[in-house]
Amino acid sequence: MLKIKNIVIVVIIFTVHITVAQDNYEQYRGEKSIIKFSKIYPFANLYDYKINSRDQDSVVTKKLETSLPEFVLTEKYSDELSMNKKDSVVFALSLYSKLTIDLQNIAHRHCLIKYAIKKDNQLSEAKIIDVFLDGNRWKEYDKSSKELEALKGIMMNSTVSMLFDFDGERESNEFPEINELKTVTKNRKGVIDIVKLAKVLKENKNKLAKYLNQ
Repeated sequence: MLKIKNIVIVVIIFTVHITVAQDNYEQYRGEKSIIKFSKIYPFANLYDYKINSRDQDSVVTKKLETSLPEFVLTEKYSDELSMNKKDSVVFALSLYSKLTIDLQNIAHRHCLIKYAIKKDNQLSEAKIIDVFLDGNRWKEYDKSSKELEALKGIMMNSTVSMLFDFDGERESNEFPEINELKTVTKNRKGVIDIVKLAKVLKENKNKLAKYLNQ
């Protein structure tokens, strides 16, 4: 089991627990996270789909159950997924990471899922889908805000491991380039600012690109 680490966004500190991706897609709910409640982000959970995949992406080839946020993604590509047969997969969704977070005044609980389309053995560029919990049903969220765009940019241009390295105080042997960028993503109190982090990741996309497919 991975250790729980603290990650800080803006001036709000919250704890996230990387939950382990399951080979059985019906278990995408993950393990219960230990969360420190905060004024703005009462809940935040980072989920790495690739943790248990052993050098392979977590690949979805069929529609998932409606209670899962990933269902919205598979519903979006239901026609393509329906072409798959037991002995022949022609279309798949490759899942990378997920951020589930409670936002005030914006449809409460959001889930940002980073994924790619796998077709004819070719992988598309990474994409982000934003879904929100409407009652007891997940739906795609088609509006935006400065806060959501910053979070999407962070997800698009990083991995879960990279984010923990930006948060950490020690220098990283795994991501040496991040050591040079940490200070410019934080405010005077040493707290990560999501707008600054999103900007730094975007401006240094080429430098950090080699880590995105690890």
